[in-house]
Amino acid sequence: MLAHEPFSDHPASLCPVIAAFMRSYNDHVDDEHRRDLYAYAARAVGTNGGVAQERKRAQMCVEWVETSRSLAPLRVRILRRLLRCQGPDIDGVYAARAAAADPGSHHRALALLDRLIALGAPAGIGRMTRSRAAELVPSD
Repeated sequence: MLAHEPFSDHPASLCPVIAAFMRSYNDHVDDEHRRDLYAYAARAVGTNGGVAQERKRAQMCVEWVETSRSLAPLRVRILRRLLRCQGPDIDGVYAARAAAADPGSHHRALALLDRLIALGAPAGIGRMTRSRAAELVPSD
């Protein structure tokens, strides 16, 4: 909806790796942490920059898990190995599940999202400033 697309959890304007991370993280954290994702959903609009960016973001997710204190649950690690041929978005799920499994990693997970989004988005439609994205976060 933010990208003026039909409602979907797989919007065409979002990088699939970022979208997968956000969907999985959203599904596995509490309401307080979930609220922080609203602004990221707005900032991620327009990040679908093609296969090369997807692969770079997927690698960033894997490196984040390998260098952080977070560890994805065993079943997620096994699924990642089995589904790797499905595409780089599985690495977004992998990082999200590792982040969600570690209650102390929320700020690190948001910092990863910052880096994934900052990697680049095509100029023009969908890019917005942090202040504009913050305006879109619902207030309590």
